[in-house]
Order: sequence, then C-alpha cells, then structure tokens
Amino acid sequence: MSESWSHPLNCHSLAYLEGLYSKYLENRDSVSEEWREYFEKISPNGTNGYHPYDGPTFKPRGLFSPPTNGHRLAEFTAAPPTRRPNLQLRIDKLVRAYRVRGHLIARLDPLGIPRGEVPELDPAFHDIHESELDEPVAKDTLYGASELTVRKVLKRLRNTYCRY
Repeated sequence: MSESWSHPLNCHSLAYLEGLYSKYLENRDSVSEEWREYFEKISPNGTNGYHPYDGPTFKPRGLFSPPTNGHRLAEFTAAPPTRRPNLQLRIDKLVRAYRVRGHLIARLDPLGIPRGEVPELDPAFHDIHESELDEPVAKDTLYGASELTVRKVLKRLRNTYCRY
C-alpha cells in the first residue's frame, strides 16, 4: 500500500468500512490489496478482538428466570418511603403552571383592580402539601440552582413569573 494513499475514514463511511472488514475476515482475497494491507496493519492476527454483529452481550433470560442484581424484594419493601410518590412530577407541573399562567397574578395594574384567582398556581392544586415544602427536589428543576427545596422553588417561581 502506498504511503500517499489516504483512507476517507469518517463517521459516514463506517458502514462501508465494516462491510469491507467483514469480507476481509471471511476471505482475505475478497478485498483489494490496499485494504488487505490496511487491515493487516491494524490487526496483525486478523481479528483485532472485534467480531462484527456478534449479538447482544447480555445473557437472555427466560420468563421464569428474571434478571436480578443480587438484592431481594423484601429488602426494598421493608423500608418505609420517606416522601410521597411522584413529588418531582408534581413540582414539574407546578413549574409549568407558573411559566404559563404566572403573569396572570402579577401586580401590573396601576389602578389596583383585583384579578381573579388562578387555581393552577396553588401548590395544593398539584397535591403538594405543607409537609412537603422542605423536601429536596432535583437540581435541574430550575436553571442555575444547586440546593433546592419545594419552598425555595415556590419563592423563585413567584419572583420570576409574578413579580411586578
């Protein structure tokens, strides 16, 4: 193979290259001399530890032998839950409600005409109770926050979407 010959190897030619390599592994004479030399350089023993399309790397499980990680179900059911399920989902719905309807309770009217209530902005509407206000929430709930509780999320939502 000439040293000046350059291979157009990039992410767009991987399928083509893999096909050539599969042919090379089956029969070395089925590819051109240049490709044969190239494959011999990258894999002196002919396989380079790679076998295209070998199949899945996991062991298939049957219906009556489900996968396990060594833990037993009793270990998980013994501990009582520390918070109600789906709290993060309910908080995400509250954040969405503030983004969509928060402007409706902002005090922008210079005459001070009262506005109607917006029930979607009440945490109780999303089944978030007073006892959950100090629970931690995911860091990506609001941009730029590291340590958040439900109470801090509410404060930031009101300051961002309802402030005048």
